[in-house]
Amino acid sequence: MLLKLNKRMAVVALLLVVSLLSGCFGPKTFDITVQIDPEVAGVEIREGSQTGTLLAETNESGMAELKKLKEGTIIVPVKDGYSFDPAEAKVTSSGAYNFMAIPDQETDKKIAAVQSFDD
Repeated sequence: MLLKLNKRMAVVALLLVVSLLSGCFGPKTFDITVQIDPEVAGVEIREGSQTGTLLAETNESGMAELKKLKEGTIIVPVKDGYSFDPAEAKVTSSGAYNFMAIPDQETDKKIAAVQSFDD
């Protein structure tokens, strides 16, 4: 009877160790914040390329929050009339990922026209 109990406990312990280790060696995921500077709403955050899966879109503060991204995911900001620096970023940890929005010449003229109209 005692031998049966010890075998069962050994099997249970082994299963517990295996299940714990499988969680430790699985893909890491991170919660991140994307910040666009200057603040630009409607910037699409895509996976892998400019045409990749849409992950999020920035709000009026130029910010987007993304949850449970796998380590190594490439994030790419996309918005017509803008380029971004850097053009992409690799997710390696939780935290903020910052991109500078650079308006193309046509967009820059429109921004200047709106700003002079507001003055």
